[in-house]
Amino acid sequence: MRRSADRFSDFSKLHAMEMVHIYCRQRPSCDVRLSWDGDAPWMDTQDLQFFSSGERVRIVPIRVRAMFDGSPGSPRLSDHDGLEVNYRITTTR
Repeated sequence: MRRSADRFSDFSKLHAMEMVHIYCRQRPSCDVRLSWDGDAPWMDTQDLQFFSSGERVRIVPIRVRAMFDGSPGSPRLSDHDGLEVNYRITTTR
C-alpha cells in the first residue's frame, strides 16, 4: 500500500483490523523505537502489521521497532527495514 492512498482506503474499508502504526501513534503507552516522519508514516513503508482482538482474547501492541536497519547488531538485509512488534495478549473471560 506504500504511497497509494486509494489502495490504503480500499483495504481499510474491507478489513476491520487496527494498524499498529496508527494505534501506537495515538497511545504513549506503546513504546515506539523507530523514526516516523509526517502525519501518515504508514504510507511511507512496505511493512505494516494489523491486529484484532477476539471474543476471548485481547491483543494490543506494546512496542514497535525497526530491525535489519543497518544499525549496530542489526545488519541491513533488504532495501527496507523490518518491523518488529511486541503484543500484550490477555484473556477477556
